[in-house]
Amino acid sequence: MFEYNYNRKNKGMYVNLPLQLTFDYEFHDAVSEMIDKCLLNNENDVKCVYVTCDHDSKYDKMSMAYLLNVLRYIMIFKDVKWHFHVANIIAPTVHVQDGAKFREVNFDEELQKNKLIYYDFHGDKNVQKPVDEMAKLLVEKNLTINSETVKEFLSTTIGEIFSNSINHSEQDEIFFMYDISFEDGDFYLCINVIDYGSTIVANVKKYLAMEYMGLNGTDCIRWAIKSGNTTRLGSGGYGLPTLISYIKSTGGELYILSGEANYKLSAGIEEVLLSKGVFCGTSITFKVKLYDTGRIIKYDKKSEKIESISLDSI
Repeated sequence: MFEYNYNRKNKGMYVNLPLQLTFDYEFHDAVSEMIDKCLLNNENDVKCVYVTCDHDSKYDKMSMAYLLNVLRYIMIFKDVKWHFHVANIIAPTVHVQDGAKFREVNFDEELQKNKLIYYDFHGDKNVQKPVDEMAKLLVEKNLTINSETVKEFLSTTIGEIFSNSINHSEQDEIFFMYDISFEDGDFYLCINVIDYGSTIVANVKKYLAMEYMGLNGTDCIRWAIKSGNTTRLGSGGYGLPTLISYIKSTGGELYILSGEANYKLSAGIEEVLLSKGVFCGTSITFKVKLYDTGRIIKYDKKSEKIESISLDSI
């Protein structure tokens, strides 16, 4: 997807972006490859990363924000220079704000916006507001039974993503972005949470070192998404399995990138895959349909899970 050219003379890695970018699994995997080639590849001594694109390139807002976030991370270790075409496309659209400035979401205003903010949180002091707002959107913009119970459950589930980023990554900075889009006649909410700390793969390998030797990245992801498994003392492995169950029940999409392995849930199909590169932390993205008139969402007390009822079956 991205084209690379290493110049040995100036030790520059030239990254040419494609004409179009869509915030899908292939894009996420391509960004992991970019991190690997620009930051981790020992074959080339990269001093500077040059990012270019054509003047008429078209990128969706989440792709631009995600790309900016990752490039800012690379800038901690390498010089990064953007061609003015890249700057002209991304700079007017994507803005960075402190997480404390997150405000209540106005659905109609969000649809009209041509800009996207990604938020920078330090610790868990201000994360509850976006957690509650995302849960509120998912409940109020869909058909639900026992709405308050569903909202509370979703707040806990989304909150666990932030909590894991703080407690498992061994650092306290979290990046959060979201977008409400209208695609092919339907509304969607897309949410992404990133940290650049210790990865799921590294944590699982460390936790299981005495019991299992030689685990690879995909083994670690499979272990982490199994209900009841956790590397956190005193916790029951609530986060990822519950999120996966919810995304399955709503027919959504979920991508988890951490270290050298990825989890992908799309069209009801689960895959655990080796990444094209290495994501230096953990990125969790999920996308759920809003105003889904084909199903009703409810919380099942017996299974302690979100379930969906197809209206065609009623």
